Amino acid sequence: MIKITEEIKNDIIIVKIQGEIEKEDEQEIVSFFDKKTDEGNRKFIIDSSKIDYLGSSTLGVFSKIYQKTCNSGGKIIFADLSMFVKKIFKITTFDKFFNIKYSVEDAISELKNF
Repeated sequence: MIKITEEIKNDIIIVKIQGEIEKEDEQEIVSFFDKKTDEGNRKFIIDSSKIDYLGSSTLGVFSKIYQKTCNSGGKIIFADLSMFVKKIFKITTFDKFFNIKYSVEDAISELKNF
């Protein structure tokens, strides 16, 4: 089970996902981002410092959310990757596909100019 919280700084939504992301949690993530983009939000940071586990299907979910947001004129940045997420992104080469920043602050700086 996961916990999703959000913090809004200016027009940037910082999404904090905490816990082990299992297949049954993925729809909650998709619904969250669908709702936020439908409301007109276009700038997101996914703080993944508290993600303890994610499976291959979650990578697919992240990829779809990333592409949908970018295709609608938005931007998603992954920030503060946990060691587990960092390792998975590197093994799968998603670290070359996703926009990743070392910290949430670095991501905010980039999105301020977007």
